[in-house]
Amino acid sequence: MRCDTRIIGLFCVDIKRKGFDMDCPQCSGETRRYGRDNLGNQHFRCVACPKTFITEEKGIRVDPKTVGLVIKLLTEGNYIRSTERIAEVHRDTVLHLLNVVGARCARLMEEKAVNIPVDYVEAHEIWEFVQKKEGHKYK
Repeated sequence: MRCDTRIIGLFCVDIKRKGFDMDCPQCSGETRRYGRDNLGNQHFRCVACPKTFITEEKGIRVDPKTVGLVIKLLTEGNYIRSTERIAEVHRDTVLHLLNVVGARCARLMEEKAVNIPVDYVEAHEIWEFVQKKEGHKYK
């Protein structure tokens, strides 16, 4: 964070410049506050480049048992609205949980599934799908 130092009487006081309290993660330039989202997270916008970003996201505010139930229902193939009815949460909450869990799973895969030697790849179902599409192409 950048601050201005002003001398008031015998004391040095650090005063934050209004709106300039973050650095841009892309270009390390100065930023201004750019409003808040519906969860209350502070948005920032870079002065140099048009990048907007959030410093930190608030966590999930649903009971962990409910989160587990929602994820279990979705992975078993339930629809979003049926998951909403069974778990007794709003569908926007179900979609938010799906988004958060998907992002965390993607991050986990990027971190853990690296340099895995592969000897045999079974792509039978993919080939059937492609072959099926190719068959309809010329009719």
